[in-house]
Amino acid sequence: RMAWWSLLLAITLSSLRRHQQARKAADVTLLLVANASSGTDLEATARTPEALDAATATVVALHNLSIEQLHCFMRQEAIATCSRAARVAAKHLPRHHELQGKVAMTLEAIRRATQGVVGQEHAPQ
Repeated sequence: RMAWWSLLLAITLSSLRRHQQARKAADVTLLLVANASSGTDLEATARTPEALDAATATVVALHNLSIEQLHCFMRQEAIATCSRAARVAAKHLPRHHELQGKVAMTLEAIRRATQGVVGQEHAPQ
């Protein structure tokens, strides 16, 4: 459950426009999920509540991390992270889970937002 608190902290920090701190909180969430689910078989996601919880937390944390990366002008990282969230959702969440659609929409939005923009080296510090 600590992972969910960490995720809530990341969301709160983001809403306060503290995107660097929100990125760190999302990273901590991913570490907490990995540690908590070390004995959980993610392949059995649809069958066990623990695995579904771990997969859901992972997808949400990756999704949120990608948005924070975009806010921090880390465009390529945002695309890579959101793509990872989409892969995890497709592999570990039940078919037609609502997060699959949300992550796909976010990935497309990030791709559109990064087309034709200046490189990261020109981003404000």
